[in-house]
Amino acid sequence: QVVFTFSETVNASSVAPQRFTLQSSAAAPVASVQLDGSTVSALDRPTVTLTLTIAKLNLIKQNTNLARGLSTTFISLSANAAADMVGLGINSVTQAATSYVPDTTSPNVVSFNLTMNSGGILSVVFDEVVSLSSLQATGITLQSSALSSGVLVTLSGLLSSQLNADGTVLSVFLTK
Repeated sequence: QVVFTFSETVNASSVAPQRFTLQSSAAAPVASVQLDGSTVSALDRPTVTLTLTIAKLNLIKQNTNLARGLSTTFISLSANAAADMVGLGINSVTQAATSYVPDTTSPNVVSFNLTMNSGGILSVVFDEVVSLSSLQATGITLQSSALSSGVLVTLSGLLSSQLNADGTVLSVFLTK
């Protein structure tokens, strides 16, 4: 969620998330994400909450230059991004975040695929963006059944030849 505090009550139905852009700096940002698709809080009040989609959250998390702390979290609102109770739209503005809450939720494995053609490719799907560099081969064990009584093979050494970068799907070549 992103919470905005305005100087007066905002008409919740006037809030246009597509006119809100999260960016890495006030001027000449190297990274930005438009907050279109976000859900707007339904109450008319000075505080407006945008609830971001999972896709937007993952896009923000995937960008290492954006929203990593107060120094890389700015919001740009274009003209008429919201209006007060008499319909007066706001002027365009870019402002630094006044507070920042980091992501403290660990990712979960959603699914995986193992293809043994071409030397073996392991693809793991997570519920949020994961850093490829954080993947540790020795932390992965392949087993022949859901029960631990089957054949177990724990990977050793480094996984090589990355197929993709940070994301919700990490795919790597397996080596012997």
